[in-house]
Amino acid sequence: MENHPPRIDYFQNNSFNPPPGFTQRPWFRMRRFVLFMMVFLLAAITGLIYSYSRPAVYRSSATLLTSAMTAIDRDSNPADIQHVVIQKQMLLNPDLVAKSLARLKASDSAQTIQQLTLQGISSLLSVEPVAETNLVEIRAEGTDPGVLPLLVNTLIDVYSEARAQEIKTLTGTTTEIISHELTKLGDNIAAKRNELDVFRKTNDIASAGRLENEPLAQLQGINDAYNKASEDLIKAKATLDAVKSAIARGQAIVPSQQQGSLVALEKRLQELKEQLAEFDKRYTRDYLKKQPALRVIPDQIKKLERKSKTSWIRPANPADPSRKQLCRRPAITDGNPRPIS
Repeated sequence: MENHPPRIDYFQNNSFNPPPGFTQRPWFRMRRFVLFMMVFLLAAITGLIYSYSRPAVYRSSATLLTSAMTAIDRDSNPADIQHVVIQKQMLLNPDLVAKSLARLKASDSAQTIQQLTLQGISSLLSVEPVAETNLVEIRAEGTDPGVLPLLVNTLIDVYSEARAQEIKTLTGTTTEIISHELTKLGDNIAAKRNELDVFRKTNDIASAGRLENEPLAQLQGINDAYNKASEDLIKAKATLDAVKSAIARGQAIVPSQQQGSLVALEKRLQELKEQLAEFDKRYTRDYLKKQPALRVIPDQIKKLERKSKTSWIRPANPADPSRKQLCRRPAITDGNPRPIS
């Protein structure tokens, strides 16, 4: 049996010794929040005091439209960025700013204006181009609201006068150059006219028109006659080839002067045939033979057919009887000989 040391156990009775109570403070009374608010208020008050203690800054601005000078035969670009940048540099040119300052002091005797210096107004002025346009914005920022508009307007006036003077100078130069060129061209034209007159007299040319000169008029007449003869020759060859082809095929040729009688003959023959066909529908041939007025129709048809087949057609030259041809059947043509089948 093991031996154990003596041990004393303690049992706490809560009913006689209760634990101390724990109460949580609200958030706005916490130390961190109070510290944050103190720092925030100190910084805000310091910033407000600094901001409101600074003098007020005013701005006066104006927009100016500029356009680049182009050649006489060219159109100006809708947005010339390079020209806008050049005008910006001109507006900020020290000479232009100095003229603006001098005019501003001469126009107003206020003390604030008289105290302005070239460096001072240069720091007040700024020029910014408007994107994708020929516009520039002139700005003046400072503490005196009465000086800024006067400064901007005076700068624009001085710039406009400088631009007008530049354009006037360039216009005068251009006019002088154009006048010189016109005088030079006039002298050249007069010299060429003299050379032309000498050439006309040397070559016996009466006028600038071709037909008014006798050699050229004669040559023109010869050419017209040759062209007409060539055209007639081509037509004659074509007609001859057509006639030869018709003769080789055994066809007869009907000249235009005898087509009228043959057409009338054919028309009469066709009418008798139609009349006989109409009688055949109504009567027999035996009945037609017994009628004196009707039995002559078949005879007339046969007579006309024989006459149509055996008609002699004279050629264009009636003195040559050996050139007569036999026409078996007439044909209606437009005035030119055609083969008849």
